[in-house]
Amino acid sequence: MGEQARKCVNKSTSVATMIALCVLLPNSLPAVAQDWCAGKVSDRDSRVVSSMAKPAPLQSYTDPAFGTQVTRVTDAPYGTAHRTLYNTVQPWNADESLLMLYHTGDKDAGHHLYNGKTYEYIRPMEFAAADIEGIYWDRQNASALYFVQRRPIDDPLFGKLVKYNVQTQQRSLVADLDPICGSPAQRRGKTAKGGNDIQGLGGDLVGLRCQNNDVNGNSSDISFHVNVRTGAISQPVTLDPAKPQGSNAFGFRPDVAAAPMPSGQRVVIQDSVFDSSMNFLYRLDSTQASYTARNGNKYQVPKLEHLTIGQMPNGNDAIFSPRYDELENGCNADSDAGQGAIVAHDIQSGSCQVMVGRTTGWNYPLKGVHLSSMSTQNPGWVTMTSIGYGNLDYLKNGKSAPLLFSELSLTYANPDNPNTCRLAHTRTMGKSASRGSSYRGAYFGEPHAVMSPSGSRILFNSDWHDSGSVDTYAVNLGSPPALTPTAAVAPSPTLTPALESVTPVQVARVESAEVPEPITVAAATPTSAVYRLQPLVRTNETPARVYINFIDSNQGTSDRVSIARAGSPDSQLLMWLYTNGTQKPGGRGPDNGELGFLQQYLGTGQFEVRLFTNGDFNTAVHRESFTIP
Repeated sequence: MGEQARKCVNKSTSVATMIALCVLLPNSLPAVAQDWCAGKVSDRDSRVVSSMAKPAPLQSYTDPAFGTQVTRVTDAPYGTAHRTLYNTVQPWNADESLLMLYHTGDKDAGHHLYNGKTYEYIRPMEFAAADIEGIYWDRQNASALYFVQRRPIDDPLFGKLVKYNVQTQQRSLVADLDPICGSPAQRRGKTAKGGNDIQGLGGDLVGLRCQNNDVNGNSSDISFHVNVRTGAISQPVTLDPAKPQGSNAFGFRPDVAAAPMPSGQRVVIQDSVFDSSMNFLYRLDSTQASYTARNGNKYQVPKLEHLTIGQMPNGNDAIFSPRYDELENGCNADSDAGQGAIVAHDIQSGSCQVMVGRTTGWNYPLKGVHLSSMSTQNPGWVTMTSIGYGNLDYLKNGKSAPLLFSELSLTYANPDNPNTCRLAHTRTMGKSASRGSSYRGAYFGEPHAVMSPSGSRILFNSDWHDSGSVDTYAVNLGSPPALTPTAAVAPSPTLTPALESVTPVQVARVESAEVPEPITVAAATPTSAVYRLQPLVRTNETPARVYINFIDSNQGTSDRVSIARAGSPDSQLLMWLYTNGTQKPGGRGPDNGELGFLQQYLGTGQFEVRLFTNGDFNTAVHRESFTIP
């Protein structure tokens, strides 16, 4: 026991009081986001892709190579694909109670709703979006999503950015895009969309482009972003390989739209950073490639890989991308000049760092790498699927495969100590599948993994050894998801209307079993004398900390305190501790104490500290707002 701990014990006569007064010890671990790689395989050994029969729908299995639990989510008939939208687009709603997947096929092609916890099928969606990947769940309101409407053409909302309520099935206008793009009715039905390598919401902003190049038959378009809360449309930026932007000596491809970052303060267009007003700031370290315009002229433009927007562990905006060529500026003097399967660009600091590559003891990236960084509650985690095109014989030859071949892996992009764990073999042929044409294109068999908002689960797609269909599979990283469906949590009333004013609509199931009617989430218990939370921000300390003084007369064994972004659902969090000062429940909890959290893992802005009792982590009994400058 350390000297400080002995002093605390000496000045207290009860264990409970000792814990309350001495929660924060100099040698105690700070509260950090969950370590999803704890206990997972993190070696660099080659492994055989074992032959396995395709599991039945909703059946779970243990991955033979890596020991994780994997569940087949969907039941895709032969000749169809039931899959995630894309690796950069979140398929779960804010509280993970609902899941949106896309089905190919003649019979039920379109978007379909599933139970986000049990994976039971609910119903088809009655709308048609401009892009099958362009469905954007609201990050706070679990009942709301956004899309650009494609059909019907004679509908007043055709071509508009629309908000849709999954409970009431009502649509409403977010923004009329005609003033910036022109009327789709006059453009041969062409609407705005998210562009190639689409990205999800960045804060409250969605990036779109007009598709002018398809209307005019040239290689020029414009891109902009829309605030889904206010409907405000930014000034546009020209996407034209012949028209340099900012201080660049080159232009942009016309088919890749602006990508707003999670902070909502910055926007990335291909390899260049803009502010939220779409003013050019600077260019990232990257490479260029030749692009042939529709008039036959060739131009040098940014070379694009399958990048994803996300956040560093400290909350900074980030881009994660595979890189197969040396970067022009060498990626901060990286020994391999920035080549790797995961290369991180910290947008605030401008730094470049290889997280997975030869520099960090891994191999040169295999072909078919897709990245995703979609966990809003646990920033810094990056999922990767590596198909291994050109090496697909290893799916069936029983030999040890190249490192990361046909694998789903997970990386914590900590600049000081990046950590990668290996989770599952995806067993998919992707674009090399011989039976892919039966489900509208072998492309739909690419794994395109994506992490849930909480980070506890990851979805991936697989054609399962070219089986003739594609299904979605879920890897469970933590405790199994609850079987009881949860209701959508009402967002902060300053952001969107409260759901209590809307009469819930029973969602009909297409299959035989019934889905229980959504449960109404009770409002938080009003502040009383038995619950108190007092946040203290001390940025003058090294390192800076946020202290939470609490009173909790409940003294439950699983009472806990969490810190979350203001306006987020109670189920979301950035950091947490049980009131006993650890992340493990113990005996009866203290009735008061002080908890310490490292500010670097929270970032800056508006926050809430919340108290939860008796293991109910969906509804706080008390909360207080505070600001980290």
